[in-house]
Parts: sequence; structure tokens; C-alpha cells
Amino acid sequence: MDIDDPPVDFVALARSMGVGGQLVEKAGEVRDAVRAALERAEPTLLELPIA
Repeated sequence: MDIDDPPVDFVALARSMGVGGQLVEKAGEVRDAVRAALERAEPTLLELPIA
């Protein structure tokens, strides 16, 4: 299996296992996403696609 074929929704996968998840698509959103994840004080997946 390639990592992108079939496409995997990692955020949905994380949430299905009880872990918070967020897709971060813009560089300007990274800081706020990391800050929010740290404030939750529980496991959180941040998906940051790179191309």
C-alpha cells in the first residue's frame, strides 16, 4: 500500500480511536493548532500535509 493510495483520512482515523485530530493546511495555522492541542492536555493528532 502506498501512503496515498488509497487515501487515508488520518484525522478521522484518530477520532475513531478516541484521539483528537485536526487537519492543518496552511502554514499560518500551525501555531494556533499546536497551541490548541497543548491546551487540551490529551493526545492529539495534527495532520500537516506537505507537497
